[in-house]
Amino acid sequence: MERKENYGVFFSISNFLKSEVAGGVIVLVFALIGIVWANSPWKDLYFSLWETKVGITFGEFKFSKTLLHWINDGLMVLFFLLVGMEIKREMIVGELSSFKRSVLPSIAALGGVLLPIAIYSIFNFGKDSFRGWGVSMATDIAFTVAVMMLLGKLVSHSSKVNITALAIVDDIMALLVIAFFYSTGVDFIYVLGAFGVILIILLLNKIGIRITVLYFIFGVILWVLFLNSGIHATIAGVLLAFAMPSNVLLRNLSGEIKSISDSLEKISKNIEKGKILGETKPDFQETKQRLKMIEPPLQRFETALTPWVSFLVLPLFALANSGVYVGNFSWSDLTHPVLVGIALGLMLGKSTGIFLFSYVSVKLGIAEISEKLSWREFYGAAWLAGIGFTMA
Repeated sequence: MERKENYGVFFSISNFLKSEVAGGVIVLVFALIGIVWANSPWKDLYFSLWETKVGITFGEFKFSKTLLHWINDGLMVLFFLLVGMEIKREMIVGELSSFKRSVLPSIAALGGVLLPIAIYSIFNFGKDSFRGWGVSMATDIAFTVAVMMLLGKLVSHSSKVNITALAIVDDIMALLVIAFFYSTGVDFIYVLGAFGVILIILLLNKIGIRITVLYFIFGVILWVLFLNSGIHATIAGVLLAFAMPSNVLLRNLSGEIKSISDSLEKISKNIEKGKILGETKPDFQETKQRLKMIEPPLQRFETALTPWVSFLVLPLFALANSGVYVGNFSWSDLTHPVLVGIALGLMLGKSTGIFLFSYVSVKLGIAEISEKLSWREFYGAAWLAGIGFTMA
């Protein structure tokens, strides 16, 4: 009886870790740890930890970044690659598979950017703080996705797809604003090099190359180029996702599927005869190899990345970026034009801008909303895009 109960506990934990909610819970727990740690007696350790330099040195060559930089510009590329692949899949066979549905998130994102900027500008126009208008526009896609994961089935699949897609567009807009209005400059040589790599990836896709490692290598090159360009490196993840093959090119696909079916039938018969450890091994290997051949690189990457992003990348991002020291906070800060502009821009402007631009575009016939999604639910989900936690 005790053994069964232990197995029950084991499977409960296993099922929880496989669930969508688990990822959201873990991210928010790590965010809470970051906030508490940054305001504890050990706060100096917290802030110095993320400023630790990590890198490689080879002769005179030296490449090092802070730990925070590696997380935000390195690991988070994997997150953007994953969500980019998910959106691409939805554009091919899912919620965004028609042109009018696929343009809705972009139009919504535009509304969700312009109205917060307008609200921020009203409170800060003519002041030195007006220059910070870009802070009011950005959705924190990592925490938005984490909250949607936490809410689970309370947020429909259609809402999740639309909000994630508009958050990607929103973040790309924010990254471009940062690059052109707030950074010291963009190195267009590296940008041209990056787009050259994208063209190579698209060419490999076009001629039917499906070697996953090759796409990984060019993905790393793409990341390095953007890292040195002055444009946030996470954009490399999105571009790689949309350039990656989403289909298989086999002359005899039905024959491959028939071979897999025959191998599985042979394995099943050997298992029934008790020969699972011996004669089935070659069939297992052959089936595994054939399954790889008919699985698109996009799907292979998506399957491999999901647990790493959910249980490593996002929790680390939350821990490293959530630590805001509030020891110097005073109640008078609540009425500061910057805080008021950002808060109202994100909480009210974001959802209103997303809804208004979406509603008008659908009524004009420019875009289309899923029949599974009501306007009431769409507006409710739009509030999630107002999470600007680490961006603001």
